[in-house]
Amino acid sequence: MLYQPIDRSSKRIRLLEILPSTDTTATIQCRLTTSSLHNGDDYIALSYVWGDASITKDIIINGERKPVTTNLASGLQHIWSAMSSSAGSSSEWNGLPNLFWVDAICINQRDSEERNHQVQLMGEIYTRASLVVSWLGPDDGTVATAFQTFRLISSVTDPGGSHFSNVEWMRQYPELWEESWIDSTWRNKTWDAVDKFLRRTYWNRVWIVQEMVIPTRLWMMAGVNILDYSYLVDAMVFGYSLQVGFARIPDFLSNRLWTLLTAGACLDWSTIFFIQQLRAELRNPDLQRVEKLDIVWQTIRRKATDPRDKIFGILGICNSALCPDYSKSVRHVYCEFGKKYVHHTLDLQLLNYASIGSSSGNQYDLPSWVPDFQSISTSGGYSVTSTLDASHNISQGSSLSRPFVDGQDHLHAFGCICDTVSTIQHHFAWGSEGLSQFCASYLDDGDLSPYTTGIPRLHALFRTLLQGTPTIDLPQDPALVDSYYRALYSIASIYASEESRFQLRDENKWKELWSAELSRLPVVQSTLVGDETFTHFMSWATRMGGVLIRNLNCYRIFETESGYLGLGPPEMLRDDVVCVLCQSSVPVILRRVDSHYIHVGSSFVLGLMEGEARERYLIESSTSDLQEFEIR
Repeated sequence: MLYQPIDRSSKRIRLLEILPSTDTTATIQCRLTTSSLHNGDDYIALSYVWGDASITKDIIINGERKPVTTNLASGLQHIWSAMSSSAGSSSEWNGLPNLFWVDAICINQRDSEERNHQVQLMGEIYTRASLVVSWLGPDDGTVATAFQTFRLISSVTDPGGSHFSNVEWMRQYPELWEESWIDSTWRNKTWDAVDKFLRRTYWNRVWIVQEMVIPTRLWMMAGVNILDYSYLVDAMVFGYSLQVGFARIPDFLSNRLWTLLTAGACLDWSTIFFIQQLRAELRNPDLQRVEKLDIVWQTIRRKATDPRDKIFGILGICNSALCPDYSKSVRHVYCEFGKKYVHHTLDLQLLNYASIGSSSGNQYDLPSWVPDFQSISTSGGYSVTSTLDASHNISQGSSLSRPFVDGQDHLHAFGCICDTVSTIQHHFAWGSEGLSQFCASYLDDGDLSPYTTGIPRLHALFRTLLQGTPTIDLPQDPALVDSYYRALYSIASIYASEESRFQLRDENKWKELWSAELSRLPVVQSTLVGDETFTHFMSWATRMGGVLIRNLNCYRIFETESGYLGLGPPEMLRDDVVCVLCQSSVPVILRRVDSHYIHVGSSFVLGLMEGEARERYLIESSTSDLQEFEIR
């Protein structure tokens, strides 16, 4: 028998020892031993993507063959080869232990009680490891270039110096800016390699967050290539500084390459930034004991094979009293987390990610207020988030308005009904004329009156479609970008010129207006003319296109009886109510069913996003004006 019962009364774990072999390409032979976390052996912990469980390769453990995923087998083979080679033994790997903690092997995955016990120890396991190796997969021929680039950036940049706002130093390194004609386009091989590294599937996995946040010493490894995590952090700081800073394009860089470096949609450093931010918080004595359940919203789109791991995979860095328990159903785990979140934070941010259509057929039988965390990561899900606060001042923090969850998993929230849904637009198919026709109809319907808040209707339309201030980057799929560029041109033209409203039905006129009015856009007025203006605009236009594509793909445009314009969930129906709830940053769409309500989804409603509900719908600030909503 491969697995002997492990003592669960103490902090004991299994460790994997790779046995010596003169043939580093032969089937790996290993031995499982047990050790104590209190005063046991030094070991290396492995962080990796399990991969497809149906595609396996055998390794030998304690004389028995055990199938493991090919990605794990490849990682162990490369690590053992590096440790066994003469070069490896005299360099990075010198003095490191030949003992490894690998979750798929060191935990008996068929024993749910053991699995619960060991997963609860994972925070301490990664803390006490001598080294954590993030195995990113085999080398695709570009990793060495990416790692070399990270080391170069680290060597020439100083976080406290000027190199993060001045890229003139890059002139000395032609490999960072020279371009070649590849696949019918101009490309730079160095930044292409960095881009491929940042797009590896490893970064999409929920478990890697705590596995990279907790350890003190961390390496990145792909193929035979090894990189200390600190170099990656330096590269991320440089990359982020270009995307959020004010550096000007140097004369040796092309517009295309400058856009690649400065547009957040192209080089996505966000995961590294998030992990480094959490690493800093974890080591801050003032924050170490703070329960940080809101981490779940920052990891909600990361993937896990087991739906319960969307919650269990972050508990090691949340300082939460919740414990992994694989005997519980998905519904139980998600409801338990939702109840804990509402009780601890007194916040309703979870409604931003919940809707009655968040999973196909509600496969886990979740209450409408509980997000389907798994669906959000596998199918994109539905969510509306905002940096504004729709509930500002409507309760003045009274304890009588605090949300709570009862023993039947019913959410009780307090707020007011602001309006009723009256008209819902159909989904605008990709590449169709639907959006442009709706824009023309909304602006050219013979009604010259302003929007209900007093701003011009075309400004209201533009701000609604882009959810206020647009800051979201363009998606990676070029087909989606092409599908809605005409819509982007149309909306930007509308925004550019108040007088252009009656010319909107002609697409060619839109494009003419786009060119003619470009210099009048506020985003361009703040920049220089010429190539720099064009580059600045292209970065802006990329972000606008991404916002439109996402919004038109996920939401429906709707109007209310009072004339408000908004974006809401596809499952909305006429006569659903628009509500502002205390502790919810965005308005929600609710549907009355008998004596209770169902949460249809969150929404963006222009004119109800910044606390206007109190002034418009509550005569006084007393809690007697608030309605209690029981949401099931």
